[in-house]
Order: sequence, then C-alpha cells, then structure tokens
Amino acid sequence: MLNELRAEFTRWQNEHAVRPPTDHSASLLRTLFTAEIIAQPYPLDLRIPRNKEYDGRTDPEVHVNTYYGNMLMMGVSDAVMCRAFYSTLTGRAAEWFRTLQSGSISDFASLAMKFNRKFVTSKVIRKSYMYLEKAKQLEGESLTEFLVKWKAAVGEVEPMDDLTAIHMLHISLRAGYLYQDFILHPPVTYEEALRRVTDYANAGEANAVKRSQEVGTSSRKPFGRAKIIPDLEPDRESSRR
Repeated sequence: MLNELRAEFTRWQNEHAVRPPTDHSASLLRTLFTAEIIAQPYPLDLRIPRNKEYDGRTDPEVHVNTYYGNMLMMGVSDAVMCRAFYSTLTGRAAEWFRTLQSGSISDFASLAMKFNRKFVTSKVIRKSYMYLEKAKQLEGESLTEFLVKWKAAVGEVEPMDDLTAIHMLHISLRAGYLYQDFILHPPVTYEEALRRVTDYANAGEANAVKRSQEVGTSSRKPFGRAKIIPDLEPDRESSRR
C-alpha cells in the first residue's frame, strides 16, 4: 500500500511538472517590451493627451509625431512612451501591436519604426513643390479665390523652405500692384508674403463693395424740389401792350 501511494504521488508530480507555471503578472502586451522597459516605473495617474485613435487608414507618421510631441511636453520617459502607445491604437492597428514578438521593443524609436513600416501604404505621398504651378492665379480670378486654391495646393506638396515658398507664390500672381510690390519690397518670410497677399485680397474686397455702393448712389434720382422750367411762350399781357 505504501508503494502504491508513492507511485501515485510520483505520477502527480510528473503531471504537474510538465505544465509551465502561470505568471498572471506577465500579460501579452507587457511581454512585447524588454525587461529594462518593464522595470521602469509607470505613473498610474498618467493621463495621455487626447490623441485620435489610429486604425491604420491614415498617415502613420502624423500619428507618431503627434503622440511623441504630446508625450514629450508631459516630460515622461521613453519607457512610458512605449507602454502607453497601445492606448492610442484601435482596430487592425491594435491587432498588429499584439502580434509583435516578445521582447522586441527596446525603445520608442524602434517601436515607431516598426509602426511606420507596417502602415507605410497609408502614408500620404506629398507632391513636388512644382505642383504649385497649377495653382496660378487665372485671368479674372480674385485674390480671395486664388488664396483658397493656393492654400489647398500647398497642403498637398512636400515641405519647402521659405525662399522657395515665397518664389512660388510670387510667380503664381498675375501682373499688377501686388506682383510689383513683391519686387520692390521682397518679403523676408513666407508668413509675411502670405499675410501681404491676404491684406491685398481683403482690401480688394472692401474696395469692390465701396465701388458698388457709390455706383448705386449715383444712379438714384435726387430728392427735393423740382426744378422750375421757365415758360418760353411770351406773356400775353406783355404782347397786348
């Protein structure tokens, strides 16, 4: 009987020895990071800035840059940036995050690189600044209409330095006082150049309204006493005399 009890106990030990111990503290998300990141303290009261949840359909670099800038302003560590990044993901982006190899993330730079590579097909491809030639001011087009078209085109092109942006804006204007003003008084920054065009556009709109008011006023008949036209026929009493 003693031998049977020993054999039963041995079988029980063997059955439980082959099963790995369950570590409830190591979740799937935590095992993606290295031990050094996990060892860093994570502030429990951390409030992540309102970052729009990324689902894989928009530019990944824009999402990373926005997140990184917000977290940098809060002064959190690189490890906290890594561990909090998952809270800004949703849909297939969150699913991708959960498939990362255990211990493969050692810093936020490597996480951002993997993230950008995964969703590179969603990256917005910027056009060359030469695309702005199609946004030139057309004949009869007001400065206000031109500015709307110009700003939309600028949002689609690659980043430019101020000198290039000023030059492209200048050559897009039609000949006139504003075009000449750019030559006589070259703007120093693109912001100054754009403000000058905006000022001219506002002044042109105000001038057009004023002109229409003056034309409307001049076309009205004056009020008051009617002008008396003298009788051209000779006075009968005078003719009798």
